[in-house]
Amino acid sequence: GQGLIITKENFPDYLPTTNLTRNINDCLAVPIKIDGRIAGVLSLENKKTSTFDSEDMKVADTVAGEAAMVIVNARLYQETLDKKRALERIIKEVQTAQEDERRRIARDLHDGTAQDMAKLALDLGLLKIKLKKAPKKTLSAIENLENNIDLTINDLRSLIYNLRPAGLDKFGL
Repeated sequence: GQGLIITKENFPDYLPTTNLTRNINDCLAVPIKIDGRIAGVLSLENKKTSTFDSEDMKVADTVAGEAAMVIVNARLYQETLDKKRALERIIKEVQTAQEDERRRIARDLHDGTAQDMAKLALDLGLLKIKLKKAPKKTLSAIENLENNIDLTINDLRSLIYNLRPAGLDKFGL
């Protein structure tokens, strides 16, 4: 878990010998630690005749610490972006569900309650005419109209209940 200065003398087989790295005199390797675990290695190569010293090790340690913070911040940034995208997707799904529900409610109101109310209005108009001609015969028509009003009220109550089921209050929603 600590930095290491690798020279030809202390690790003769470690330093690479490819055409690109043939002139490397020594190498300084410092772990990049995140939460006490090694996440990578900062490796510095020296082609000069002088070797790395303890001061170079301190600087490399500082740079490795900064690199660790950059890695952590990059991960946190990516997590934040991922969560933001997930939240945006959920919001879009909720908005779509709300729009679908609004369309369903509008359709139910138009096809059910609005039609029932229009029929009741027509029936009331007819009752006015019947009441003038035959007041006694109109009683059964009024009772029928009352039943239709009760049915329409029940339909409205059912629609309202379906909009906000009482069970949601139990969960604080």
